[in-house]
Amino acid sequence: MYFDGGPDVRTPADNPVGVLDSMTMTHLLNLPGSEPELAGLGTRKPLLAPDQVCFFAQSSKPPEAADATVEDRTFGTVPSAKFGVAEVARDPWAAAQKAIGAVRATSDRYLVHFDVDVIDFFDLPVADWPQHNSGLTFPAAMDALAVLVRHPGFAGLVVTEFNPDHGEPDGSTARTLAGGLAAALG
Repeated sequence: MYFDGGPDVRTPADNPVGVLDSMTMTHLLNLPGSEPELAGLGTRKPLLAPDQVCFFAQSSKPPEAADATVEDRTFGTVPSAKFGVAEVARDPWAAAQKAIGAVRATSDRYLVHFDVDVIDFFDLPVADWPQHNSGLTFPAAMDALAVLVRHPGFAGLVVTEFNPDHGEPDGSTARTLAGGLAAALG
């Protein structure tokens, strides 16, 4: 379950700064433009098949949109289950239930990759790479996460991209995030 503010399907060619975390799924799925050395690190290539990945709460434009980015167009070609940020924001519980159904169609167990950049930076400033006015509210993100991690098929959680320097100096922002994660985990 790829619960992330972006699909992370950039390539070295379209990301000259070389921020590898924006290329995670490119390499795990061995998409065109991936670096062979990275895409082939595991015991099989691709490391994941598209039907083993469910993209959850990404902000992206339709690939045919006039202002679509290279990443939007690439993401549009990935044949994985996708539940966009608008759908998740409308009903986090229902979207999470549907996403579990999609991922469980191919696997009994699943891992949740939770990138805090899925939370709108103006709601809770915790992300290393902020999304302004395009992510989920903190409560909506925690509601969806609670559904995902309390299912019997849940096998583990990875929390990524937290940057404490973006929050309050007294640590209260970090404590809010930690409290939300603890509550979601039950």
